[in-house]
Amino acid sequence: MATIEVIGINGQSLLSPVTLLAGALVRDIVQLIHKAGSGPQWHIKLLYQDQHWPDSGCVEELLGGKQGDECHLLTAIAPSLSEEERACYSAMVRKEKPSCHLEGMFKSLPETARADVELVLEFVKRDGRTFQHVHPSLFKNRDVVMEAVRTSRGALALAHRSFRRDREVVLLATEHFSSALEYADKELTSDPNFLCQAVHKCGEALAHIPKSFKEDPGIIKAAVRQNGMALRHVSSAMQKENRDLVLEAVKQIGHALQHADSCLHNDKDLVLSAVRRSGRHALKHIRSNLKDDKAVLTAAGGGPRWN
Repeated sequence: MATIEVIGINGQSLLSPVTLLAGALVRDIVQLIHKAGSGPQWHIKLLYQDQHWPDSGCVEELLGGKQGDECHLLTAIAPSLSEEERACYSAMVRKEKPSCHLEGMFKSLPETARADVELVLEFVKRDGRTFQHVHPSLFKNRDVVMEAVRTSRGALALAHRSFRRDREVVLLATEHFSSALEYADKELTSDPNFLCQAVHKCGEALAHIPKSFKEDPGIIKAAVRQNGMALRHVSSAMQKENRDLVLEAVKQIGHALQHADSCLHNDKDLVLSAVRRSGRHALKHIRSNLKDDKAVLTAAGGGPRWN
């Protein structure tokens, strides 16, 4: 048997401590709240440690065997939004332009609205800053978190820590914001295969990988193949020892030549690769006499250099 107490989102007591019979379901607790007359008579969602309990769930199983003399505190989110309310708020989201005004609007919504998954997804899709204001229970909601990491640079830091070990979530976050990789669990950032996947999604993530992997040729190659400008995060020594990495970068985008070590600007094949990729616009990045070389100018499209 388990002893529980229920409070509302504003802290008011909805159900005094009560010991439930063995096998009691979550819906039995809701019925007790309704009978007590201290809570709303609409559908109630119960949360335990920010986790939503399904109506048909067995209380003892959801508590994981935690019983004894301990009284477990549940939070009730009620009433749920009606379809009319949800439609009204959703219309407000779609109407509001620019989307940068949505954060203030979302903060002013009632708690029940900020705990409504469907509505929260509408807001988060359009303005990632709203994620920081959602009900705490939604920091554990995978659908909400997956949407938030697409639109909010700091979403992974706010989400429940379990998502920092979730490869799919971290890779999605990194794809949209390279700095999100900094919030990944060490279990992931110590795995070179995962880091290759991360920089393959976003080459600029190379700046945020652990120092011990910054000299890994495989990881660097994956990064510059995705975004040649990631060459800016590769040391001069590494470039000199691994010319092919620089070549990969300028083949991806000729402008990466500006981040190549000066000694490599005398490498005609490398310079030619850069101007062939980005044309005359890459000429301004050449730091050697090759900027006036006839073959280089021809490869860039002929005519005067672009300054």
